[in-house]
Amino acid sequence: MFLADHSTPFRGYAGGGTSVRGFEQDRLGAKPGRPAEGGEGIWIANVEGRIPLFKYADVAVFADGGNVYSHWSGPPFVGARFSGGLGFRIRTPYVLVRLDFGIKFPRHRGETFGRLFGGIGQPF
Repeated sequence: MFLADHSTPFRGYAGGGTSVRGFEQDRLGAKPGRPAEGGEGIWIANVEGRIPLFKYADVAVFADGGNVYSHWSGPPFVGARFSGGLGFRIRTPYVLVRLDFGIKFPRHRGETFGRLFGGIGQPF
């Protein structure tokens, strides 16, 4: 049985190779130049399509969206941020190796163009 410690509220984070891939790890919703504060609500949506190249390799095309909310209220799409991009997958019978480049759209002033992520296993 899990009992929540109500003295410390839930602080969720998003952004990175397993959530919204155009954003730095755990930085979605953070203000420029300030550390990420997390939030009480998180909304994330991902879609990915793969195109086979040859026996063990695929190209992936993806779109991600989401945000972190300090207080959960109203529809989750308000203030959502989006990214899309391309990835490369190597499939073996034992493991999936992936490399993704996500691009933010639209970019806000002072933000980076996108982010490169690598990993082992499915991204979400």
